[in-house]
Amino acid sequence: MANKQKTYAETIATLLKDKWVEIYLGEKYEEVQLEQIKKEYPSVICGKIIDGVGDVLIVSCMALSNNKKNLHKNKKVYINAFSIKLITELIDGSGTSTIFVSTNEALDIVNKFGDK
Repeated sequence: MANKQKTYAETIATLLKDKWVEIYLGEKYEEVQLEQIKKEYPSVICGKIIDGVGDVLIVSCMALSNNKKNLHKNKKVYINAFSIKLITELIDGSGTSTIFVSTNEALDIVNKFGDK
């Protein structure tokens, strides 16, 4: 009998189980426009990876109530793995906000920190 190949969700669950992550689905949280400048802020899901079953990634999140006065812990969300654009492990305060940079910033990063 051949070994079943793991799905993307199952692979992520194996690699990042019980770790804090940000999951970007391609949505924006808000868009700010000032005269001729427009800035979009990505919307992310923040939580701990619990499991991956087939094409579903199961994440335990903390969610604020609508009035933002109560925190709901261990709120499970079930994410279709096909909708995931990016997952980043939250280490040392770095998340998607430090990954998405402009083309000018990318060149500066390579010039300053890239292999020489």
